[in-house]
Amino acid sequence: MVFRILIVFTLAAFLNCAFGCTSTRKVLKEELRRQHQKIVGIELKDSSFVEFDGRGGRYVQQLRLIKGVTLDGQPVEFKIGELRRVHVQHLGDERSRVIVKQVDRFLYEITLPPHEKIVGVVLPSGAAIDFDERGGSVDPEQGIISGVSKYGGRIEMRLDEILYFRVKRFDPALTCVATVGVLALGVLIVGIIVALTKESCPFVYAWDGSKYVLCAEPLGGAVCRGLKRTDWAELEPLAQDDGKYRVLIRNEVDETQYLDELKLVVIDHETDYRVVCDTVGQMRFVSQTVAPTRAIDENDAGILPFIVERDNLTWQTHMPTAMVPERTSSQHELTITFPKPLEAQSALLITNVGSSLWGSNMIREMLQLRGESVDAWYEAVNSGSAEVGEMFQFIEREQIWLLKLNVWESDAWVSHGFMPGAGPLILEDRALPMDLSRVTGDSVMIRLTPAYGFWSINHLALSYEEHPEPSFLELPAASALDHNSVEVAGLIADIDEDYYVMPDTGDWVEITFEAPPLRDGLTRTSFLKSTGYYRIHLDENRPAQIERLVQIAMTPGAVIDFAVEKYQDFIESLREYR
Repeated sequence: MVFRILIVFTLAAFLNCAFGCTSTRKVLKEELRRQHQKIVGIELKDSSFVEFDGRGGRYVQQLRLIKGVTLDGQPVEFKIGELRRVHVQHLGDERSRVIVKQVDRFLYEITLPPHEKIVGVVLPSGAAIDFDERGGSVDPEQGIISGVSKYGGRIEMRLDEILYFRVKRFDPALTCVATVGVLALGVLIVGIIVALTKESCPFVYAWDGSKYVLCAEPLGGAVCRGLKRTDWAELEPLAQDDGKYRVLIRNEVDETQYLDELKLVVIDHETDYRVVCDTVGQMRFVSQTVAPTRAIDENDAGILPFIVERDNLTWQTHMPTAMVPERTSSQHELTITFPKPLEAQSALLITNVGSSLWGSNMIREMLQLRGESVDAWYEAVNSGSAEVGEMFQFIEREQIWLLKLNVWESDAWVSHGFMPGAGPLILEDRALPMDLSRVTGDSVMIRLTPAYGFWSINHLALSYEEHPEPSFLELPAASALDHNSVEVAGLIADIDEDYYVMPDTGDWVEITFEAPPLRDGLTRTSFLKSTGYYRIHLDENRPAQIERLVQIAMTPGAVIDFAVEKYQDFIESLREYR
């Protein structure tokens, strides 16, 4: 029964793309760092310490190791798995000091290039503030961010008043672009933006004619073979290039990824329609949608600005609020009202909803609780034991991977199914069919009860129109060359348990599809259909914390308390490094 909790922490965060990126994203406020750092030493798991000479050590991201020369002139290199901590010196500070960074949480901080700036902030009210081209600056000692708005006014505010930052990262010499959001939670900032460590899922990049653009994170939750799944992810920027489509899939996290089938699904249609995939892979046409007219949270605070448009504003938990001792619930209560034609008997709910970064970051924490027994857990899931059903009952109860949709019918809230998680960087549009035959009056009220800290809600809309199902083509890969220039198209042609495996961070495969001709007057929408799973690399020598797992599984709300506890630990660890 206990293993079911682990799947819910499966989405992810953002590591640096090896090809370089231009990105706009949300980030953890706590994870900004100072720009000039040097690795002065490393602590091994046997507690021995290696000190580097004046040049410092160098982290080689692609090889996942640190290289350098010791004080006695000996060249050395160590794999990340051999390390316990990294000692890093801030340079250029008035108080130049050495800080100690846990490898699994902080090592990636020292690898990002200094081409980042804060371009805007979003407040818990849903207000968005954009800085001018100079970006915002942070005073970590005072906990203040300041800058000039793009309209010319001076801005200064406390960090704990901010829901998240929007960050721009740009490397003009490289050719990969990611335009996404990355969450901000907390109170400490020490320099350049660093994204929260992504813990799972491959990254999918689409070629837009001039560069690769990050556009999907499929297979969320598929942490072992028994949870293998198929996803459909829209490739919005995908463009033909000499009669071909190109897609790049990368392993950018510390895990092994198993890809069974990859196909391109294309739908040609009139420009008045858009295509949205539902939760089981059925494509649906949508033309006109109706926006909500009212949206409030459990405190009657308005949240309409967050969800009325599909944009860069996403509703999520303000984590300092989740930490207050007087918090009495583990779930929010969001009520959203839509206008409804009196004769309407059904509708499609169009959602752009997914997991938050903090919730997704918990997957490693939860899996690591299993320690040396994690292989037994994987085997139980792979064998399809009865515990799988109990796992999903837990997910439904806690609403940390599936978000329950309730609709007001006459005099009671009635369940109308669940919204699946996605993201956290790329939130997918999904269509949920709704039966409104028992909803009276000229409005539809829905209620969502997302778990504290686990959800990000960007957009909700209703469509009352009925359209025929779209016809589509599934295109197999014409070629698939991996990072070793090996042709692997045969491994991803069908769902047959014959996997293309990416065991290391930095592994990638570039897939080419032949583009069928497009008839005049039509437009094309493309989805990547992907089937597979992944396995996160854990320290499997730690003792299993079974009592804690049982307590989390059996106690309603305990998983939220655990997430808040880990968040508090995270804040305290950052204070130690200042």
